[in-house]
Amino acid sequence: AAGLQGAGAASEALGVSSATTGGRSITPSSTAGISPGDLIRIRSLDTIATGHQYAELFRVEQVSGANVLVDGLLLGTYSTTPLFEEITPISNVRLENLTITAPSGGYAIDLSLCEAVRMTNVIVRSIAATESIRIISCYDVDMSGVRMVQRTSAEAGGFIIGDASCHVRLRGCSVERSGAPLMIGDDYASTDGLTTDVRVSDCAFTWCQGAAIAVGANGVVITDCTFNADLDPGSATEVLRIGGDNVTVRNCEFRDMDSDVINVTALVNAS
Repeated sequence: AAGLQGAGAASEALGVSSATTGGRSITPSSTAGISPGDLIRIRSLDTIATGHQYAELFRVEQVSGANVLVDGLLLGTYSTTPLFEEITPISNVRLENLTITAPSGGYAIDLSLCEAVRMTNVIVRSIAATESIRIISCYDVDMSGVRMVQRTSAEAGGFIIGDASCHVRLRGCSVERSGAPLMIGDDYASTDGLTTDVRVSDCAFTWCQGAAIAVGANGVVITDCTFNADLDPGSATEVLRIGGDNVTVRNCEFRDMDSDVINVTALVNAS
């Protein structure tokens, strides 16, 4: 169980006759009920990596006859059983000035198929990576001043941003003592989707190792962050592992490393 949980819903999936990588037009079997401004998801059985399939979230810009024009380029491959879903999201989620003690073994905050999410001045006390803040297939998320801290002497959780999440911002956030402080992309359990346009800025990861920008992450920028890696002196865990595409790390400070600062490698279900 999660401490705070919210999940939108997907419509019955429609077949797709055309969805070209690099294009913006999708041709589902029907456009009935689809309007500009709607949130949609396209997915397929084509795989990013073993056990991980393509999916992306978009906002509808225009419906023209049988075609749906979306607000970004299709990055995935949608040739094997492509499906189109209209999303009924939970909208305008506001979490402000809260202190949350994560339930044992459950996510502190678990959001799926939500849009326009704003978290400000939230403190989460947790004792394991399974007690993290998880953002799954959400569109337009802004987290500022969110802190993950230890509830006991055990390691805390972190931020998980995965599946088809799009347009996510972490600003001035922090994680204290975690082996999984930041997971971006299709890498945490058997999840599906491209995680796109994620910006992490002015964040501090203290006594943390094992942050990962994984397979499925595309368009991630980390700037002006501090990574203090002295979680377990003598351990051989990298501070930051990168396996995604179009990743930028700029103006960051790395301290007290016991292994590689950055390890660029394909990651799937890394721990």
